[in-house]
Amino acid sequence: MQFVKFGIVGVSNTMISYFLYAGTLLILQMECLLPKTDYLFAQIVAFILSVLWAFYWDNKMVFAASMDTERIWWKALIKTYISYSCTDRH
Repeated sequence: MQFVKFGIVGVSNTMISYFLYAGTLLILQMECLLPKTDYLFAQIVAFILSVLWAFYWDNKMVFAASMDTERIWWKALIKTYISYSCTDRH
């Protein structure tokens, strides 16, 4: 069951990332903001928010800590950003 939950979080993360990228890019292009780097800014926004989305749902649904385990959430979040940034997303 954990594998299924992990898959659901992964698919939702992909969808969130795409919609954030497309939405941010559309807004930037409609408002003529950052015309030469709009796609880069949209990618940064999508990356930051979709990793935060995945972190939250992975911790809540997939890898929930037991009652006797205490996690330092901000350290885990930093590790998540580092591992996602080192992953080839092509």
